[in-house]
Amino acid sequence: MQPANVRVNTIFTAPGLRLIGVSWSWAVALKLVRYEKFDPYDIASILRLGKHKRGVQWTQETLEGWLVGMCSAMGYERYPRTQMEVTRQKMRHAIGLALAHG
Repeated sequence: MQPANVRVNTIFTAPGLRLIGVSWSWAVALKLVRYEKFDPYDIASILRLGKHKRGVQWTQETLEGWLVGMCSAMGYERYPRTQMEVTRQKMRHAIGLALAHG
């Protein structure tokens, strides 16, 4: 991270601890990579918030387009076909959770 990025996005500091916030898109992108425990539900909550605040009707295509546009550093275009399909399955799953609980 660039020093200016760290400075702007730091939300809490204490001796030995610095919490750095990320945008909604980066939160989703990073949680899709890990996709463990509560990550699917966290993503679903973010998607519900996007629907509520901005009227987004989430599909796998809209979610993928948003992440490709906002998180180009993830390098989705370089993902092997099988890895991208696994990522798309996670997207569809999280969208399903968002629709089921929202």
